[in-house]
Amino acid sequence: MPLLLVFSATAQTPRPTSDQTAAEKYIRESEAQWAESVASGDTKAIESILADDFIGTDPKGSLYGNELFPWFADSLISRVA
Repeated sequence: MPLLLVFSATAQTPRPTSDQTAAEKYIRESEAQWAESVASGDTKAIESILADDFIGTDPKGSLYGNELFPWFADSLISRVA
């Protein structure tokens, strides 16, 4: 009868640093604020999340910046409503 040996390898994943943990917390909170903004129709949170040099891409591939953000936010909100 053949002998079957099974080896278990556990990957050593590094623990996140406090900077990584803080960044992850910020991202999760920002995602929640973004979702709430879209659901409520209040774009102030989205506007505070976006960088001053934000560049977005619309569904047709066109680029837009903060100056067109109100149009983008309105289109997001109208899709949810």
